Amino acid sequence: MKRRVIRSATAATLLLTAAIAVESAQAAPRGAECQLKGSATISPGLTQTAQTQSITLNGVTLTGCRSGSASAPNTTVTTGSVSTSPNPVSAKASCANGNLVLSATIDWSNGTSTTASITTKGVTANQAITGKVASSTNPALAAGDTLAGDVAFKPTTTAQNCVKVPVTAVTFQGALASGSPK
Repeated sequence: MKRRVIRSATAATLLLTAAIAVESAQAAPRGAECQLKGSATISPGLTQTAQTQSITLNGVTLTGCRSGSASAPNTTVTTGSVSTSPNPVSAKASCANGNLVLSATIDWSNGTSTTASITTKGVTANQAITGKVASSTNPALAAGDTLAGDVAFKPTTTAQNCVKVPVTAVTFQGALASGSPK
């Protein structure tokens, strides 16, 4: 019963945060919105006690990305592959919480690229994403544009439960939006 309530709350939080981020990006003079997914390996593994973890992000992609500007909204649909630095990233985390600070570079399918600073905050199963674009050759994004999103994590096996078996591998999915601040 508890797991079902937590999953429902996580899904509701994900949808609400994504809707707010998308609304902010659409109201801006330029921006983009995407679906985000990937996986991570965690060592030594998340338990009920916070300890320093080495987290390696793998296969992070952005799909169904719609971008544009006030004069040409939602005109471009692209995908992107994301590399992060550092990778692995080190963070003190447990099954209850853990936050990441890193840099992400997105190589877009249209040949452009974007680099941004990223921070995640929240409980380990659900993280709010915030950040700022540092540089971009994508015309829908520029230095100083803000990022907002949300991502939900799921252990790759049901045996990983934080109590008896540490969580050492997860998949994640969510939404990410970016828009100019004015």
